[in-house]
Amino acid sequence: KRKNPKHRPSHQTQHISMFSLKKKTSSVQDNAPYQEMVESAPDGRADGDNVHFDVATDRRSKGLPQPYVMDASDGQWPRDEEEERSASKKWQRYCSWKCWCLATCAVTLLTTLIVVLVLFTVVAPQFAQQVLNQSHMDVQGGTISNPTSKSIMLETQFLISNAGFLNGTLAANEATVYNDGIEMGRMQMPELKTIANENVLIEVTSMLNVTNMTQFQITTKKLLQQQDQVWQIRSHGVSLTVEAMGSHAYSVSIEKDLVLKGANMYSFMSTDLDVVSATNYTIHSTSNLSFISDSLFTFALPPCIMHVYFEGVYIGYSPLDGLSMVPGLNTLPMQSLVIESYPDENGEYANREMLNKFFSEYNMGHDQLLIMKGPFPGVKDGRTYTSTVLDGVIEQRVTAVGYRGPDLAFGGLVTSASQLGWKVGKTGKKVQGSYANFYNPLSVPVRITNVSAIVSPLYTVRYHVSMITWVQEYDCEMPVFAHLTIGPGINKHDPNQTWADVGANTKATYFVSARPPPGTMPQSCMTFDVSCCFASFLAAYACSLNPDIQTNPTSGELTINHMPLTMDANMTVLIDGKFEITSYYYTPYMPLYFGWQVYGGYTSDLNLNCKSFKHY
Repeated sequence: KRKNPKHRPSHQTQHISMFSLKKKTSSVQDNAPYQEMVESAPDGRADGDNVHFDVATDRRSKGLPQPYVMDASDGQWPRDEEEERSASKKWQRYCSWKCWCLATCAVTLLTTLIVVLVLFTVVAPQFAQQVLNQSHMDVQGGTISNPTSKSIMLETQFLISNAGFLNGTLAANEATVYNDGIEMGRMQMPELKTIANENVLIEVTSMLNVTNMTQFQITTKKLLQQQDQVWQIRSHGVSLTVEAMGSHAYSVSIEKDLVLKGANMYSFMSTDLDVVSATNYTIHSTSNLSFISDSLFTFALPPCIMHVYFEGVYIGYSPLDGLSMVPGLNTLPMQSLVIESYPDENGEYANREMLNKFFSEYNMGHDQLLIMKGPFPGVKDGRTYTSTVLDGVIEQRVTAVGYRGPDLAFGGLVTSASQLGWKVGKTGKKVQGSYANFYNPLSVPVRITNVSAIVSPLYTVRYHVSMITWVQEYDCEMPVFAHLTIGPGINKHDPNQTWADVGANTKATYFVSARPPPGTMPQSCMTFDVSCCFASFLAAYACSLNPDIQTNPTSGELTINHMPLTMDANMTVLIDGKFEITSYYYTPYMPLYFGWQVYGGYTSDLNLNCKSFKHY
């Protein structure tokens, strides 16, 4: 080490430089180590009894501040003025660097604390509110059920999306529901949980307590008329817990718009109308209801009353027992429909004419439009239907499908006997005509009390007839054949019977009187009290339809065995023998069958046959 003092470890040099060594004088041997230290110190100097080790040069070369060297004799810090100034400046630079580091750390720590406090007290709640505002709640479906006079149950499926990158829990709360800015109800919202960066399907079941009945009914009615509705959900001071480095709860406000897609119930039809009973003022009937709903919601209604209108006129009601409208096809078999018509204080029936029109169109197979409105409270048939928040929200168009069964007037028959007719009791009045057939499709009997029908050929029949050659000959043109009625004499054995009864779901044959159409001049023809053209028409028409029998009436072959006619008829019937309906009935093709004597001739008919006519 003496030979190469530059290799002395720096910590030894620093240690020696921190104090002075006092010279020993006891003996040379005792001073040997001291002498060696003096000689070995590169920068040491002797001053009397003291030896100072100055390592300034060594520390200066290392960029370190100069040390203070204590005087071993008096414990003072001897230095010259220049050394004092140099050491002071170096120490100041050393202290400034340390203070700056400490101050920077303190400021950084304080700033961090402030930022954290701001984040948790200001920024984080605002961020949580913003994330909640930007999230979406889309209605996927649900059920509306159990309506009472003040509330209704809502079971709704929501798809929550864009809920942020943190898991969250929205506490249960009471929300206020608005429509068009008007409060209409309040409901308890359950606890909702969301998953970070995922869409979540949530089912919510809650009772909506209706606070504004009018507004709730307005929006629900529009919803059921295929109009989208927006319900605003509002709630304040709701706790939102976010999972981020622990659980953190914030107070937020809920302001969400829920878009409810309008319900479209289309192809709403009433089919297979049938009557099961009737009184003087009511008809109890059934029909099958079916419709298709593309609504997202299922509507489960309690037993209720729906009013039925035809062309704006009330005609009856339909008691619905637990109607449930689900998305897709809905069927309600054997649904009851009660038609009612009561006289007013003047004894007049305000809706009877409209009922006559309804049954007329139905009998001819024409579809008609009905309007069902409701639900409505009331007492019907001894049953009480209570008021609910859904009163009057449904107004549904229903197509009443016309009759699709066999023809009601499915044909007639004319014979020589019906042409000749018979006298009515002791009156001496004679009736002539044909036999008519009628089918009753109802499950109750009907009584036909009046018939007034005009029958016509499919084309105008023009012919020349020779009743008696050169004496009674006529040119005839017949666009209309006869006026058919019922009355006294339709029953050959009971002159007092003026009606025809037809049992439930059966066919019946009855006699109808045939006379010239109204407005034609009453004429006589030999022994007949009608014109010769009217008396000869049936034979002429049958022959016109069958060319083969025109030249050979006795052996010619028939091309067609009936005369096709059109018929315009008004019929008055008593349904179940009590409820009176007058309906119009038209058929473009009613076959009237005939026997051989009609075109072959017989004595009482002056032997008119196909050879008696010349057709144009």
